Amino acid sequence: MPNRKILVSEPVLPDSKVDPIMITETKSVRVLIADDFIPFLDSLTQLVGALPGLEAIGAVSNGEELLALCEKTQPDVVLTDIQMPFMDGVTATKIIKQRWPRIVVIGLTGFEERERTQEMINAGASLCLSKSTSASELLKHVSQALNTFAGS
Repeated sequence: MPNRKILVSEPVLPDSKVDPIMITETKSVRVLIADDFIPFLDSLTQLVGALPGLEAIGAVSNGEELLALCEKTQPDVVLTDIQMPFMDGVTATKIIKQRWPRIVVIGLTGFEERERTQEMINAGASLCLSKSTSASELLKHVSQALNTFAGS
């Protein structure tokens, strides 16, 4: 089935204001999420599950669990915190990009961490986003990263 463009013009969450954007897909984009702050992890997992064209396929709290679930689920996209216990997002990203180069990794940070953000990019992350990124911006960045970096 060839790729098709879907115009997302409906609000993705009640009372949200979302500009129409384009997302290329043949099926739902499978997203794996990693963050050690469980309330944020739970909220982001619910948010991703509610966004059109995205499917939250798992949530973990450290880099070691992230690698194990990547092996098992083969996601399209990984959203990972930079700072996590046992194995941080930078190390996990390096390994993910070595083992599964087609997986798009997007780093998440709660702070202005220019040095750590650059480490994530150097490790193979497509981009880094603030944890305060809106739902519409998250969807836009995931779509752009998939269209730009998938398989590279």
